[in-house]
Amino acid sequence: CKDMKKIIATTVSVLIVLGLQSQTVDEALRYSRYNYLGSTAKSTAMAGALGAIGGDFSSLAINPAGIGIYRSGEFSITPSIYNANSKSLYLGNYEHGHKTKFNIGNYGLIIPIEAEGNAESYGFEMFQIGLGVNRIENFHNDIRLQGYNDKNSITTGWVDHLNNANPTFIFDDDGNPILNGLDTYSTALAWNTWLIDWATDEQGNPYLFSDMYGGGVDQFVRLSSYGSMNEFDISGGFNWNDMMFLGATIGIPYFDYEELYVIREQDATAEGHPYFSTMDYRTALRTSGSGVNFKIGTIIKPVQFLRLGFAYHTPSLLNLTDDYEASMETHIDLSGNYQYERFNDIAYSYYEYSLVTPSRFIASLGLVIGNFATISADYEYADYSKTRYVSDDPWAFDEVNNMIKDNLTASSCIRVGAELSYNIFKLRGGYAYNTSPYANADYTANSPVDGSIHTFSLGAGLRFRSFYMDFGFANSSDQLIINPYSNNYASYVQPAETDCWSRQYQLTLGFRF
Repeated sequence: CKDMKKIIATTVSVLIVLGLQSQTVDEALRYSRYNYLGSTAKSTAMAGALGAIGGDFSSLAINPAGIGIYRSGEFSITPSIYNANSKSLYLGNYEHGHKTKFNIGNYGLIIPIEAEGNAESYGFEMFQIGLGVNRIENFHNDIRLQGYNDKNSITTGWVDHLNNANPTFIFDDDGNPILNGLDTYSTALAWNTWLIDWATDEQGNPYLFSDMYGGGVDQFVRLSSYGSMNEFDISGGFNWNDMMFLGATIGIPYFDYEELYVIREQDATAEGHPYFSTMDYRTALRTSGSGVNFKIGTIIKPVQFLRLGFAYHTPSLLNLTDDYEASMETHIDLSGNYQYERFNDIAYSYYEYSLVTPSRFIASLGLVIGNFATISADYEYADYSKTRYVSDDPWAFDEVNNMIKDNLTASSCIRVGAELSYNIFKLRGGYAYNTSPYANADYTANSPVDGSIHTFSLGAGLRFRSFYMDFGFANSSDQLIINPYSNNYASYVQPAETDCWSRQYQLTLGFRF
């Protein structure tokens, strides 16, 4: 009924709501799973396997006992370049995405204090204090899809959902319908921009339809994310008889995350759709937050060549804020004479909540072969099913917390690294394998194929009396299954197969005093 529905060309909805689709299983995992490869070049080059070796600023975030290795003061800073890439297969077409960002992986200060008096007589050799920032996760990514869809549209699932829900029509005094039960961030936008319309069947019952319900559209999709998680670490440690090292860290994680989802559909049929020309649907989420955690660790040296490390990280309590926006723009022919008009609508929301991440256990082994070589390995365990959302309303997140419990599981990370030394030169390499945190990898359309991440790394370094320089490189890869539609109504949509890989280049400059 193109002549009955009344709408103004531009409408704006501003809402404060109690919950958004951003509080999901994937979001909980995003802020709970860390790779520790964004900090120093040495840590990156050895795949983060420094839990039993220490002596690097990244230790403050992994095993704080590593601070006890220091015998001289040190300031370090790490400029870094992060490059994210993707290759997606959708509807028979390959598309590539890429993003490159410059950042500072770490900056920090270590101050050692020699033991004196009674402390020295009890075997304490050095005390250390450290503070600074470590990057513990990058969120940058760029995924693009493109193809001709002859079976459905993003509106297909919306229309099916609304018709199956038996929509209620209320007519105003002029006979124009007001439709209840619309989702503010999807179907309401489509209704207000004429993308979804209504008609009556032979019995006079109203129903909803879209012009491209059966497909016949070219689709262009982009899913981009930006941001990172850093942690401000305040640490203290000591060295006892050069046999046991103990350290503790108060960690203050903070982060910003932005996600942009855009889909464009345009008429691609030879005869043309009766009303539809183009549609652009866009959602933007920005999440920022900060929190606190505590870490404690030890390194034991039972014999000269062997190091054993153990660390425990408490859960982090993160306070988060979401800003969410959804908008739609359409070009629709209301006259039937191919005179297309432009319509748009937009909706906003804002929400505050908290997230509790799982605790972590790390066990490490290190072998030091004279001044020639170091071999190290870390094993990390975290149970992601323990992650949970928290709010003032004790029942607000029951559903999503149960989904986390059912769909996430315990995950392990194995990190192995080696360093060869000759005079002032260092050569390093490493490998890390993160097992899947998913109990069921198919629980969501945008989940990884198996959830595992493989990382290969290498690097080099130069050591001088009061200055050092390290270079680190790491390549991480995983696979995703991407649903091109950001709604829960279209389970029949053909997903895209996406390979993702990231490359990180780091240069650490260190100054000793």
